[in-house]
Amino acid sequence: MSEGTQGLVVLGVISVSLSLLVHYFSRAYLPASLVSAVLASGLFQVVGYFHTGYLDPFFAIAFTIGTAAAFFISLVIGYLFKKRRERAGEQPGR
Repeated sequence: MSEGTQGLVVLGVISVSLSLLVHYFSRAYLPASLVSAVLASGLFQVVGYFHTGYLDPFFAIAFTIGTAAAFFISLVIGYLFKKRRERAGEQPGR
């Protein structure tokens, strides 16, 4: 497995994990998705820093693209949580 593929797998695992955690505790669909995405991308950059020993020279670009990818993942997981809550008869919202 190449280094780039490993990075994508790590970003995916971090994104899914944080998204599940944030959506479990929050009923607000879009804010929870955004918070999850920013935290996932930030944590991914921290993990990358500890792995390489230095911050990515293109940190701002990598953070932005990572946030976009994590946001998409979080939207999908949040939608599943939203539908599950609707079926259970829970009130949407905060």
